[in-house]
Amino acid sequence: MSGTVLVPVDGSSLAEKVLGPARPLIDALEASVVLLRVVPSRGTLADVEVEADEAGAALQRLQDRLEREGLRCQAKLVRGDPAEQILAFSRALRPDYLAMATHGRSGVSRLVRGSTAERVLRHASAPVLLCNPDVLAGAEGAPTPPFRRILVPLDGSDLAAEVLPHVERLARVYGSEVLLLTVEPYEYTLAPTPLVASPTDPRALEALVEGPRARLTRAGAPTSVMTAHGVVPIEVLRAARDCDLVAMTTHGRGGASRWWFGSVAEQVVRHCTTPLLLVRAGAPPGA
Repeated sequence: MSGTVLVPVDGSSLAEKVLGPARPLIDALEASVVLLRVVPSRGTLADVEVEADEAGAALQRLQDRLEREGLRCQAKLVRGDPAEQILAFSRALRPDYLAMATHGRSGVSRLVRGSTAERVLRHASAPVLLCNPDVLAGAEGAPTPPFRRILVPLDGSDLAAEVLPHVERLARVYGSEVLLLTVEPYEYTLAPTPLVASPTDPRALEALVEGPRARLTRAGAPTSVMTAHGVVPIEVLRAARDCDLVAMTTHGRGGASRWWFGSVAEQVVRHCTTPLLLVRAGAPPGA
């Protein structure tokens, strides 16, 4: 087996630490790592040239270190808008996975809507392994824990289930158990006063994910099911506290009465401290 994992870096140690949790997957795929450094085109031409020279030297040092650690590694330096260049490079390369931190450089402004990571995951056709740098920073100096328990939110739709082949692969690589979560969202009635409708029978919710549960079990991944009734992102975040990875599509079944996976994924990305694997459902290769 041979694949490619694209790792955007920005010169910060936090951005490079995504290689820790990604390493078992890279080894299992016998993948080559492609490091991508984007130098923003800002300031004077002289300033850009100086920054490009410094970035190139840092990128070469990182490539040399990874090759000494036994990884097959390539490095590429480009200029422009980071999110646009990452997406363009990914479309051309078609990697098996794109691994990146939610932000590299410090600052709360890097966490708001429009951040590089959020723009990339909205449009990337490759699955994105996304890690929160606060968590990675807390693990400095210690071995990265494997993804022993993977949370998979599902809504019964085929689009949401597109994450399952990746979950099967990750469960094999990391020896993980899988927790399937399905949530019945709150529904409100207006008469005579606003009320929360009664939740669906949990057995009906479990039936929605019986197919995925059986599939993962046949693949050798110990799989259990959890049901909940409430606000979907909150229930996902609550369940994620006891898991090592959240794997989900960025949208699933449409309709006001069902999950809007786009908004759910956005809320989970912004607030989840657990690493995530996000797959843009319905995206053709190289889209």
